[in-house]
Amino acid sequence: MSDQENRIDAVLRECGNLSVDRNTIKAFLTHINENISLPCEVINMEHDDGEKYMILEIEDIGDTMYGLTCKVKPISNKRRRLVFALVELEATDKESKNYEILDDYSVWFSNSQ
Repeated sequence: MSDQENRIDAVLRECGNLSVDRNTIKAFLTHINENISLPCEVINMEHDDGEKYMILEIEDIGDTMYGLTCKVKPISNKRRRLVFALVELEATDKESKNYEILDDYSVWFSNSQ
């Protein structure tokens, strides 16, 4: 098993499965909130416009299709606020713990739908 698979398994061990459902989403939200450093600079992989954003808050809206969402603000317009699916985002600092946390969530969510 890869390091990433081991990390994902550790997050979801108590849930008894790896598929996307209400319990696994809640487990990942708890893990992320306990380990991520906010605000976190990210790019949106779905909207390749070069814009960078700061994650302000991550939340569970109860939707297993989109998973966790987050409130962000564009770095270029600090007064504007947007909401994105967390799976669309990637931390800009690829060496950071935040990058690993967001990547683990995205890999799990994308592969477990």
